[in-house]
Amino acid sequence: MWSWLTRKTERSEGQALLQRLRERYPVYAAPHAYRRDGQLLSLAQAQENLEYLRTQRPTRLGIVGDFLHTEAGVDVAVALAGAEPAALLDGLHRWSLRVFPALQKAAPQLARDEVWLASDRRGPEIVYSLLMDLALLLGELILIRRPAFQWALDLDEGNLLDGMDSVRRPVLQFLPTSTAAGDASMPPVQLDVEALVVHRYREPDSPSLQWMNGWAQLVQDARSGAYERVF
Repeated sequence: MWSWLTRKTERSEGQALLQRLRERYPVYAAPHAYRRDGQLLSLAQAQENLEYLRTQRPTRLGIVGDFLHTEAGVDVAVALAGAEPAALLDGLHRWSLRVFPALQKAAPQLARDEVWLASDRRGPEIVYSLLMDLALLLGELILIRRPAFQWALDLDEGNLLDGMDSVRRPVLQFLPTSTAAGDASMPPVQLDVEALVVHRYREPDSPSLQWMNGWAQLVQDARSGAYERVF
């Protein structure tokens, strides 16, 4: 009985949050969905999406910062000003443990990769605007410390052949010196931050979340230069 009541409460809380998002959260209005009818978007369309991210990034960080201040009681401004982000990352982790299960259970039909990749992030799918903004926030915490990273498209031919979801989507990318100079033997480091955020939303009850803060680990490893030292 208690399990049933818990699930019912979660659904109610998640539905209320989804309604607030629909009413108040500005759409992340990238020009193109990542997929349409299962088809990959064109390179030109992908470039337009990347340009939207780059030009809208400051605005979106302000939007998600205001949202998190109201909904999660965390202040992103200090970390975005350069302070150590450990407290913010811990607060985001605890908030997601509480909220993501409710969001997922409120509309489980949305928590699928095919919905995410084809989404225009508006209406019933507004949650994907929030998730993208959370990815931008995590990325910004990396870029503040490691400006060698940049938002770029995954144009890796191997990933294209393998049908990876990251293909022609914005990822955080670090180009090794030899690659930047034209030596293609060393591939870029690519961090698919949005996919990491979406995965937590899609599988919010994963046991590993109870003992590991994957968002903090990604950010702290990148800020420490760990991904750059492999070269």
